[in-house]
Amino acid sequence: MARALIVFCLLFFIDRGTKIAALFLFSAEPYSVIPGVLRFSLYLHTKSIFFFDGLSIFWIGGIFFLFLCAMVFMGAKRNEQSAILPAALIAAGAASNLLDIARYGSIIDWIEIPGLTVFNFADGLIVVGCVGLLFSVLCKKHDIL
Repeated sequence: MARALIVFCLLFFIDRGTKIAALFLFSAEPYSVIPGVLRFSLYLHTKSIFFFDGLSIFWIGGIFFLFLCAMVFMGAKRNEQSAILPAALIAAGAASNLLDIARYGSIIDWIEIPGLTVFNFADGLIVVGCVGLLFSVLCKKHDIL
């Protein structure tokens, strides 16, 4: 449990730092990392996401975050170590994006794959955590781990 909390805090603060840096570095002009493939640009998502407005997303996200915290706590109690770390990744990403909504009224995205998507480090944490959680559940079901 302590390891998951350390991972959560570390990744949460890394994401916060990258978003603050993006606010200052990419607000005026995008930075092309690999021309036509990857660039760093500042996007503030203030529009609705999946038909939910900002306040709805905050409440739904908050409930989801509390659910994840309960999963981490219950997993630690049951000694299900393989699910704790992925849940901590998801919780760190969700908490950081929720803080964006609460503080700025939008989510700060800054990594752009032109013509495809824009995301941030927290979104990556959520995706990696979901894949890890799915892998953990599938491995446990089939007694792989």
